[in-house]
Amino acid sequence: MASKRQAQGEVDGGEARPVPPDGIPPLAGLCSHADATCIGYGVEENVSRLLRYHWTEKRLRELEVARIPSTPEWEVKGALSLHQWLDAEHADALPDWRGACDLLS
Repeated sequence: MASKRQAQGEVDGGEARPVPPDGIPPLAGLCSHADATCIGYGVEENVSRLLRYHWTEKRLRELEVARIPSTPEWEVKGALSLHQWLDAEHADALPDWRGACDLLS
């Protein structure tokens, strides 16, 4: 449950933000409008992060597959298989981005 300060629109820095009558703060109370309009990562940084994420998903999938045969509990094998399948789905979705990233790097 949110504290009284947060309910009144104060953030961790102590500055008060007005809360509209419906009780929902602007931008879900996550940041100010000034913070939301700041420029984020550049193209090179995004490409680097996507490539690293792709490698991480592939490596997790390999580690999970290697761990499944040595696990004696059936339920744990099922959980590892689920995570392996989800990582495979994520890793397979990333090469669509990788083609665009190769053009930019």
